[in-house]
Amino acid sequence: MSSDDRDSTSLSLPTSIKCVRLVAVLVSVVWVVGTAVVAYLKPVTSINEWGDFLAGTSAPLAFLWLVLAVLLQSAELRAQRQELELTREEMKESRNVMSAQAAEARKHAGFIEKQTGMLEQDRSDRQIEAVFDAHVALLATRLRQYAKAFTFLSSTSEQFRLISPRDFPDDQRSIADTVSALRTALRNRRGQSNTPMPLTAVYPYDLARVVEAAEACWRASKSLPTPSRVKAEAMELDELNRQVVEIKSAMANYPSDRTWLQQIRDQLDLIGRAVSATGMNEQEMK
Repeated sequence: MSSDDRDSTSLSLPTSIKCVRLVAVLVSVVWVVGTAVVAYLKPVTSINEWGDFLAGTSAPLAFLWLVLAVLLQSAELRAQRQELELTREEMKESRNVMSAQAAEARKHAGFIEKQTGMLEQDRSDRQIEAVFDAHVALLATRLRQYAKAFTFLSSTSEQFRLISPRDFPDDQRSIADTVSALRTALRNRRGQSNTPMPLTAVYPYDLARVVEAAEACWRASKSLPTPSRVKAEAMELDELNRQVVEIKSAMANYPSDRTWLQQIRDQLDLIGRAVSATGMNEQEMK
């Protein structure tokens, strides 16, 4: 039942009560006037007659008002029951509305949580990509900086290079070309004999810097989100990691100074942490 229906019901009840009361008053007035007329036309002389007369005239009025009081009470109780029923219906509707609001609030909270998770994941992915890009830039720089790192000594103490120095303005192309050149050089070396001679680097520490940078770049690529892994695949970082492992195992003079190697690896880790911290600060500023 709507609020308009409830208001109309609450307003109609007092009007009906007033009508009943008005009828009772009119009947009472008519009864009293009629009684007075009878008393005037037929005078009462003794006290006994007055007692009988008053008892006979007032008893019907008392009975009338008693019946009317019972009827009015019944009407009021009925109205109260209707009011309680309407109150229960409104409370039920209120509970339904509150339940719907709670469900909507839970749905909205779930949506916000999902959006927050997506934003956090996106920020994490951007930080991982930034760290990877930093390692790619470092590896490409090392390849340019230590262009002669892949120079070795032959069994006759003559110098030879697995790959010739290459310089591309694009970091990814520079790394991919290095992988391709190393693939050809290592394949040719393996084809020379069943037991190739150990490699002796002319610049072992330069080569170690390049190797460590390549391994750090490969490790960073493993954390990339799936859509960004195509960059690592295009540079063939998995192949590059296998190549540097093969070169390290074949070298007779790879640096064994653990302190120096650890310093190089700490520097590479510091680069990753610095890039991550820079990304987080940029996000906070935004």
